[in-house]
Amino acid sequence: MSNFNWENTQEQGSSNEAEKLPVGRHAVTITKVIHGGKNGPFVSKAGDPKILIIMEDSTGKEAATMVCLSDNAAWVLARLLKVVHPKVDLAAMTKDGVKPAQFADPEFANVNLTGRRLTIDLEDAGNGYMDCVPVEAPDAKTEAKDVPSDSDIPF
Repeated sequence: MSNFNWENTQEQGSSNEAEKLPVGRHAVTITKVIHGGKNGPFVSKAGDPKILIIMEDSTGKEAATMVCLSDNAAWVLARLLKVVHPKVDLAAMTKDGVKPAQFADPEFANVNLTGRRLTIDLEDAGNGYMDCVPVEAPDAKTEAKDVPSDSDIPF
């Protein structure tokens, strides 16, 4: 009788990674905001915090985009915030003094991003990665997962 090898076991039909969305236009919902990995918090070379925004379509396929939370790179996050549904009140964020770095707080990021719907164009960046471009689209409706009501969202 041979020994059972515990080191080569894995759950059947399970994977750590969801199936990825292909190149093209997709209606998605932001499902997670990840602030770090096994090596600690995500940070830029300059030391600014970064977040990984995970989006999912109605079939469970995923796309992700890494966003630097520096003032100089805030245009990337602003581009996304301008097209999400429910809409983000950017004027209220400005009035309340919200800075990009505040999205480094997991609670703040989750309340203000998770559950929002948007349309994205996924483009092959040619380096093994995909560029995720948020677009203003009238067809931005998707079956959102746990979408908070407008009254539950601060901005």
